Amino acid sequence: MRNSIDILKAETEKQAGSHAALAQSMKRELDGATNEMLAKHVHHKRTSQAAIDKAFKTLIAQESFVGKASSFTEIVALVVA
Repeated sequence: MRNSIDILKAETEKQAGSHAALAQSMKRELDGATNEMLAKHVHHKRTSQAAIDKAFKTLIAQESFVGKASSFTEIVALVVA
């Protein structure tokens, strides 16, 4: 009986070692792919996306100026009338 339990324990430890090695291997592979994808994303954001963001911010600023100018024009028109 003791021999059977020792064999079972040894096989369980061997299987646990194999699982740990497999998990470590999967982690290395996935980390590499994830880091590569993140680097591509950051590069895209710095190049292509930056120009789009800048144009959008300029558009928002221009719309704000137009709104302020039209409000000022309305106030002047009321004062003159």
